[in-house]
Amino acid sequence: MRISAAINRPTLLWVDQICIDQSNEIEKSVQVSLISTIYRAAAEVIVWLGGIGYSLFADDFGSTVARIAHARASPTAARIATHLSHGNVAKAYREHQRHQDENGKMRYNDLHRLCALIRSPWFTRVWVLQEVVAARKITAFAGLHVDWYTFSEAAQWIIEGGFYILEHEGGLGHGFQFLHLVQGLRLSNRIPLLYLLLMTRAMKATDPRDKVFATYSLASDCQTLRFRIDYRESLSRVYGGVALAILERDRCLDFLSVPRPICTEQPPLPSWTPDWRQRGGVMVSLALGGSRLASHTGQCLFRASQMTLATPQAYHEDGILRIEGMYFDSISTLWEVYGSNLMDEDIVELANSAHDNEASLLSSVRVFQSWKSSTAGATKLEPSNEDKADIFLNVLSAGGAAKDLKEYRRLERNFRTLSLCHRLTHRFVARLPFRERLLRRILWILHHLAIYAGNWLDCQDFIPTVLVPSVGRRLGRTAKDYLALLSRGAEVDDQIFLVKGSKTPLVLRPVEGTEYWTFVGDCYVHGIMRGEAFEEAECREMHLV
Repeated sequence: MRISAAINRPTLLWVDQICIDQSNEIEKSVQVSLISTIYRAAAEVIVWLGGIGYSLFADDFGSTVARIAHARASPTAARIATHLSHGNVAKAYREHQRHQDENGKMRYNDLHRLCALIRSPWFTRVWVLQEVVAARKITAFAGLHVDWYTFSEAAQWIIEGGFYILEHEGGLGHGFQFLHLVQGLRLSNRIPLLYLLLMTRAMKATDPRDKVFATYSLASDCQTLRFRIDYRESLSRVYGGVALAILERDRCLDFLSVPRPICTEQPPLPSWTPDWRQRGGVMVSLALGGSRLASHTGQCLFRASQMTLATPQAYHEDGILRIEGMYFDSISTLWEVYGSNLMDEDIVELANSAHDNEASLLSSVRVFQSWKSSTAGATKLEPSNEDKADIFLNVLSAGGAAKDLKEYRRLERNFRTLSLCHRLTHRFVARLPFRERLLRRILWILHHLAIYAGNWLDCQDFIPTVLVPSVGRRLGRTAKDYLALLSRGAEVDDQIFLVKGSKTPLVLRPVEGTEYWTFVGDCYVHGIMRGEAFEEAECREMHLV
């Protein structure tokens, strides 16, 4: 009613919660399949950003957003971007404060309120993607109204201007990811379903099946998949059905590389079924080209099973996935998990130089040193013709350091130096009554000193290229003396297989007393990622439960 009054003209509204019988699963399935078509055909889609908008913007929502959007085109924007590119957050902040536009001074409070709105729950709901991606014209309501283009421009200015870094409440949260995803989908709808599900994994849905149903029609490949929206199907069948539809079309097992949840109190799914209900425990998906937000155009260079194809199959109620693979090796030694306090979506902030997450990686240097010492002390590592230190860097980076090992050895030394500075700072400040505020300031100085110092402290490239693939994983050694980067759930005596249609080796665990296997995760094993160890003649059928 508030929206209708604000529009101030006779209006015919279609409201999904009212116009769809939520209790009728057949009708709901049909109508949900049509929602994106309805949004595309609508003359205008009205987006309700939630009640928080009224408390933040009582009567100046439109004017505030327009003022911020206008700032994006001003000369100030270029100056702020320059300051941020040189790591000078203080100058960027002062530039924000001094900024004048045609409406007067750009107030810190305006930017702060818009940041608070972008952090609101509306930006975490998976269903709202269709509202803002499919529609031709969008009007956003939060107190008063503004067109979505202006709102998006204002939000982009906050991101480009680096203002979210200055926020003490944690930046833009998931709103940052949401806005980038919407922009990408509206500019070019070329994101395949598997990548779209990966990118929206942290978003929320009351019904976990909606994680698939809400994104399916937005995917660039939905017309080529044999899958349909059906609320009569169980969660296991929906998640498993999508995976098998991708398998049937592509004849590959990339979906097995979707990061697994650390733990779950929800009803279990078959071990091979990607669980979209919650975030995973690692940052990098080895077979999917990198992080949870990696571009779908990123090519995976791994071919551990050469160019073989997996056998397509229909979903069976027994929840079994039938694969063909050969045994390669077993895990004999494991080390602890690296960066266990970081989650997969933290890669978004890390990739944008969020200092706190880099500090978390630096503080995990004890695990890093443990891994390195164990590798250096090994009597033998395969391939035997390679240097142990180079093998370690290749495994740590999942092959990312191979392009310039000499440079990454230098960056590793810088990383250890900067890590030592962090540890000493923590010890020095630990007993002071105002330690938290002082510690954050000192670490901030260290962080930017590393940027300016160059050769002796710089490690910015080292963190995203070498360390990030290891976050949430553990180092392992096989019985044949290969070094491997494994999922956190791996255990000693788990077995490594090379499976048809899989770009990476897979870690499997036998189910005691049966012929079945449990899927544990993907892995990087240095020396076999280009198919060097694969023999198709040795493959046999296996059943994953």
